[in-house]
Amino acid sequence: MTLHTKAPTEEASQLFEEQVQQLPGIVRVERFDDDLTDRRSFRVSIRKGDREARYAVYRLEADMYLRYQGVNLDVRVVEDAAAQVGPDARPAD
Repeated sequence: MTLHTKAPTEEASQLFEEQVQQLPGIVRVERFDDDLTDRRSFRVSIRKGDREARYAVYRLEADMYLRYQGVNLDVRVVEDAAAQVGPDARPAD
């Protein structure tokens, strides 16, 4: 009896998608799959100027590469100008 397991890229992409959405400062996560090349692409939107969120995403991406050999992820972090950090982000009273 043979058990079918998911490819490392699929496992890593599912785990990455679940965990990145739980990071503070994440505004939106979009996933794009390319089954031809087995590449999983993510566009992660963070609040403008949120350096900690950016670094957290990169640390999580690096963790996926360490945990899953042969993983093929493409992670792009973009700033969402509509969601800012700091005193300017507060609505006017």
